[in-house]
Amino acid sequence: MHDKFDYMKFFLFQLLLFFTIFTSFANDNNVSDRRSTIMIQKSRYVLIKSRDSIAKQHALETLNQYAEEGNGFALNILGIFHLRGRGGLEKDTVKACELFRKSADAGTVDAMCNAAKLYRLGKGGVAKDYDQAYKYYRMAADNNHKIGIFWVGRCYYKGFGVKKDFKKAYEHFVISDKNNLVIAKYLLGVLTFKGWGTEVNTEEGAKLVKEALALGYKPAQKFMDRNNIK
Repeated sequence: MHDKFDYMKFFLFQLLLFFTIFTSFANDNNVSDRRSTIMIQKSRYVLIKSRDSIAKQHALETLNQYAEEGNGFALNILGIFHLRGRGGLEKDTVKACELFRKSADAGTVDAMCNAAKLYRLGKGGVAKDYDQAYKYYRMAADNNHKIGIFWVGRCYYKGFGVKKDFKKAYEHFVISDKNNLVIAKYLLGVLTFKGWGTEVNTEEGAKLVKEALALGYKPAQKFMDRNNIK
């Protein structure tokens, strides 16, 4: 038996979709793309929230149709469902990675980071491949994605898929620190304290590391202990 509260939420969601579509027709020349995005979001919502098997089947068919047409947004959502075993799809990390790659090639920036992470970690049947990880993080960074920018810096810092280069790592961490990524602040502190990729400045480096700790990045404490930072 269906839950009335679920029906109410679904009704409100449909109302919001109608308003968004109406606004798209009134204000956006690219109505087809906007409507596609809305339909994909609606299908995603149904697959996650609905208890109606027929509605879920229809939603899955809609997602698959858009994916077959090369829609990057739909491909990424299907990849996430396969990665997590949700939306009525079996958990399949290899399939998820394939979908993320197709989505990334279609220009979906989140999918670039999703593919990169799978290659970086190498799990669920996906072989660890730092070259591919760097490639997709680089793609995301080139599209100004915050996580992509940080991980390109991290790849330079560790030598993942690219020659180790502390100067380039430093440059990326500066941007990531401005994007409020605490781990980037910590790594900036480490590089500055050690003089790697930038001029050595133990006072400024220690300051950054302590700020990262104050913001909740606990590994900073180990660096402080090892280097007698008070």
